[in-house]
Amino acid sequence: MPSSRDVVDTVGGKLTDGAGRKALAGAAVPAAAGVAVAAYRRRARRRGRRGTTYRLRRREAVPLGLRRVTRQEIEEAVARLRGGTDEPLADAIHGARKGFKRLRALVRLARGELGDDAYRRENATFRDAGRALSGARDAEVLVETLDRLEEGSGARFWALRESLERDRDDAVRAIESDASGRAEVEADLAAARARVDAWPLSRDGFAALAPGLRRIYRQGRRAFAAARDEPTDEHLHELRKRVKDFWHASQLLRPADPKRMDALAKRLHTLSDRLGEDHDFAVLAATAASRPECFGDDAARADFATLVAERRQGLQEDALARAAKLYRRKPGRFVKRIGRRWKKRVAA
Repeated sequence: MPSSRDVVDTVGGKLTDGAGRKALAGAAVPAAAGVAVAAYRRRARRRGRRGTTYRLRRREAVPLGLRRVTRQEIEEAVARLRGGTDEPLADAIHGARKGFKRLRALVRLARGELGDDAYRRENATFRDAGRALSGARDAEVLVETLDRLEEGSGARFWALRESLERDRDDAVRAIESDASGRAEVEADLAAARARVDAWPLSRDGFAALAPGLRRIYRQGRRAFAAARDEPTDEHLHELRKRVKDFWHASQLLRPADPKRMDALAKRLHTLSDRLGEDHDFAVLAATAASRPECFGDDAARADFATLVAERRQGLQEDALARAAKLYRRKPGRFVKRIGRRWKKRVAA
């Protein structure tokens, strides 16, 4: 009788196409998922005592730390999808998707060691997993964004709200009834977890992380320049994605200087939230524009568009001011600063 780990490794070795995933998802993943649920609950108890586990450790080889965090994030995502976290399914899926973003940031940080082929494979796995589960959360965000708009303005858009809430309810029912779709995601995650041991991570210390950090920071700095010079929806959304990478990288690099890295992570989290809220309003505006039947006349549509534009202007001004401070240094100088702190505190 194979162990839970054997089951995961078997899944990882055989799930090479859609048919294979569907055939094995229902049989192999539940055993592995039971292990994931138990592991998630143990870590949740530890987090309650000492904070997040999404970070490298001071007295831990970097390859070991990267593998440990990756396995933990995958196990927690599977536990959420399996109902092992005592939360509504929509919330569990939202939590799992956040985990996929952390995993994508991790493989970006480790890209210099992973190599382009392994990086692209793992990044695509976690990207596609998030997309497969996006419907319910995206629909819920539109309702929440309309809530914020109405609370800030005092206006009420009843017909639009009814339309958005109907979409949300339909999306939640669809995801709740799509057990096979979730099982396919779980199987893909099991395969990804099985590949972690084979990741080509050889170097230890900051040298293993510096190329990825430089790329993350450089891409963010370029995205900031583009958004500052031309604040289109596309440029602002790209900046948001790069800020998330920077934020999660700063969490992983906490051992370099816990107080300063915590402060940096907090500032990046705030910036990510500002850019995320702006993106939510952009999507709300586009959705409303596609539903003229939700407004009585052209004047009502124009009033709605004006309210959204005013809200976005404030968010964008705040976000770009914050980003200017966070990306003020050149990439090489920034990475050297973190490297010196790592050498002083971690490598000593």
